[in-house]
Amino acid sequence: MLEESLKFIKDCSLDIEILNRKNEKLCAENNIMIKELTENIEKYELILQEELKKSGEKKLECKIGYCSYRTMPDKWDYGKGALDDIHKIYPENIKRYIKITETLIKTNIKEDVLSGKIGLPSLTVTKQEPKFGYKIK
Repeated sequence: MLEESLKFIKDCSLDIEILNRKNEKLCAENNIMIKELTENIEKYELILQEELKKSGEKKLECKIGYCSYRTMPDKWDYGKGALDDIHKIYPENIKRYIKITETLIKTNIKEDVLSGKIGLPSLTVTKQEPKFGYKIK
């Protein structure tokens, strides 16, 4: 039964691979058309953008739609020194400007619990069922 099951899985896997290859060939023509259409869209977006720039307006409308420049909010980039600056300049407001996150260093805890260095009442260890797997040669 073991050999039959593994052979059946192997055959199904080969069939899937053959179908995937066939699918790639069938989709190749569509992928080419999709690429061409995407390039056409990009070209016409540039044309729309040029028309809008030439008009000097923020928005151009017609029966089927519009094109416009949308006002975007300012981008704020906090440099690497922002944390240090707040620590130095505004130490009394650290809780307002800096969030401190605490996480467990699980590998160190596991190592020390197993060696008997520490014990944690809130820690529970649960045995898990073996995970099933197979390999076809």
